[in-house]
Amino acid sequence: MRNFYPQFHTPETLADQFNEVYAKYPEAILVGSLGRAAIYNDLIADPYREFVERGQHPLKKGVSARDIDFIGVEADVVAHILPFWVDSTPYDDDSARIVKKDSQWFLTSNKKLLEQLHPRVMEPVAATTIYGIPCTTISLETHLALHKIRGAFRSKDQTSLHLLMALVQEQTGRATLPNELYGPFEKLHTLNNRAIPERS
Repeated sequence: MRNFYPQFHTPETLADQFNEVYAKYPEAILVGSLGRAAIYNDLIADPYREFVERGQHPLKKGVSARDIDFIGVEADVVAHILPFWVDSTPYDDDSARIVKKDSQWFLTSNKKLLEQLHPRVMEPVAATTIYGIPCTTISLETHLALHKIRGAFRSKDQTSLHLLMALVQEQTGRATLPNELYGPFEKLHTLNNRAIPERS
């Protein structure tokens, strides 16, 4: 997370930073609030829906510039891409990490869970996020599954969760993936939700 400076943190520099990330990692997948904005834009033509509901500016949170959340990137590389902070974990910690090994996606965490994800769960979706910036993200259902892995939710996370769940319900008649494909996410949510840590 970096302090917000209006002369540096602009839609133009955000777009340039996306281009730089994709130049280094062509298969990078955008998640987090900007990834959800892309899927909202794809499905209901409103990339700013979550920001409006949460009362936030698309480029900043309080005095901090918004993070860009990507999976499929290396933290020590993207940390040097400016001006926005590029995060390689969904929640800026080790509570969840999606990594790619030998063309396969795995869900892991500091709780030692390591499970392979079905390829359809991680199927890339070409979309456009805020300010008309093209990107690659994941399906609505995968965004929801990823967002639900937290054991406890902050108020703003609750808002995002409810928006995702409402959108899933609105999308009647649209082809969706079987719930069992999201089993690894549910397992991690259960681990994160336990008040007493598991003993090895």
